[in-house]
Amino acid sequence: MGPFRIEARLGEGGMGRVYLGRSRSGRAVTVKVVRPELAGDAEFRRRFDREVATARRVNGFFTAGVVDADPQGSPPWLATAYVPGMSLENAVDEHGPWPEESVLALAAGLAEALESIHAAGVVHRDLKPSNVLLAGDGPRVIDFGISLAAEGGSLTRTGITMGTPGFMSPEQLKGARVGPASDVFCLGLVLAFAATGTGPFGQGSWQGLWYRIVHEEPALHALPPTVRTLVARCLAKEPEGRPTLSAVLNELAGGGPDAASPTQQGGWLPPTVAQAVRTRVAPTLASTASPEPPRSPLFDRPGPQVLAPGPRPAFPAPNPPYIPPAPYAAGPVRPARPYAPPMRPAAGRRPRRYPAWLRRTTRAWAALCGLLMAVAAVCEVGMGISATPRSVSGDGSALTVALNPALKPAIYVSGASPDPRCEVENGHGRNARLVRPAASYRPFATGDAKWRLLYEIRAPKTATYTVTCSGEDTVFGVGAAPSAEVRSVAGAAAALLVLLAAFGAPALLVAALVTRKSRPAP
Repeated sequence: MGPFRIEARLGEGGMGRVYLGRSRSGRAVTVKVVRPELAGDAEFRRRFDREVATARRVNGFFTAGVVDADPQGSPPWLATAYVPGMSLENAVDEHGPWPEESVLALAAGLAEALESIHAAGVVHRDLKPSNVLLAGDGPRVIDFGISLAAEGGSLTRTGITMGTPGFMSPEQLKGARVGPASDVFCLGLVLAFAATGTGPFGQGSWQGLWYRIVHEEPALHALPPTVRTLVARCLAKEPEGRPTLSAVLNELAGGGPDAASPTQQGGWLPPTVAQAVRTRVAPTLASTASPEPPRSPLFDRPGPQVLAPGPRPAFPAPNPPYIPPAPYAAGPVRPARPYAPPMRPAAGRRPRRYPAWLRRTTRAWAALCGLLMAVAAVCEVGMGISATPRSVSGDGSALTVALNPALKPAIYVSGASPDPRCEVENGHGRNARLVRPAASYRPFATGDAKWRLLYEIRAPKTATYTVTCSGEDTVFGVGAAPSAEVRSVAGAAAALLVLLAAFGAPALLVAALVTRKSRPAP
């Protein structure tokens, strides 16, 4: 792709696919290749050309600069330097909220990055945790693909939202003029996410998030005091009520009213995150690096840095050899086939992962339904086996039956036979009392015969019974009555299964739909 050799595919974003490449000097770069359906749009090409020219003006240590680009290529592409690391979103999701010192160091790096972006006449407009990469020497703000030049124009198109639900400013949501203060608001949102693991306006549908951002106050009670003061000022509803980035940097360096210093003596990242970053960097470099050729001054000459007034937080120098910044985090990469432009449009939106709590709940619900079905089935089969008549009379004559005294005897009649009159004598020569069963007892079949429960025999326990039933063409039998306990268990299992199916399935479906809509595409 241009002067770069494609080595691996890193992922896919809203504008196209992202690849790992190398320059002729051996420098690692990230190459974003525009989707074919966008590349064929002349208006998009003009906008993309403008975006590249805007991105070239951004030069700052905590930002990702453009290495090369060809907006008129087939397809258009953009190359930036490569940073092996992980995003702030993944770091917080996998390792939890950050301590106060790390959040303040993050704030200093992000404020300096935004200041250099604004100095180039650009408003980022989409600062969010997934657009912040973590390296050993500080954070990197990435993805200027949907940033706009502050002095003009709107680069929107059907299907692209300028911002991410939960990480947008009130003026963005109200359609008002968006300036540097909008990025300050988003800075407060990102810092609150880093400190608590969630946004200060909660979660849920994008409609609810947008309403709370515009009309309600943020929930900042879980933030450490110093971080809470800074975030509260950044989240002022009116742009003129928010601090400038220069004021934020002075405050973090010790010149502001709250005098919070993020200067680090050791690593700025939480220990578990720092270890995860090192673990991801090592295999990535080992799997992609070839013997490094001599560096070219043309490729490695540092660009100018736009610095804010006042002292800067001291991030530690990285231990591994320096790799220039790039806008995409890389996990373990896999070798890729030699690049060829796609011949047909790529697929639609990327499938979105549902949250872990929803997946766990769905699995538990399915397992419980399966267990209840098994319990009900076993009980039904058991009742049928135990209730099968042990002795059968097909001519209406008396029938003497020997049963286990522990079982409750009962008289069954064939499904096609009329109800006969029956008399029962127990082994002591006394008549037994007959009781009609509950109507909820269902008929059952054994082989070719269908049986229904006619009477339950209530008599002192004995080993034998003599049963006489009158009636023409009467087929009756004597066996054990179905266990009331087993029948109760089967009924309870069936009732609970119906409730789970009637209420659990719709609830899970609604949760899946709401989560899918409210979770932004990567």
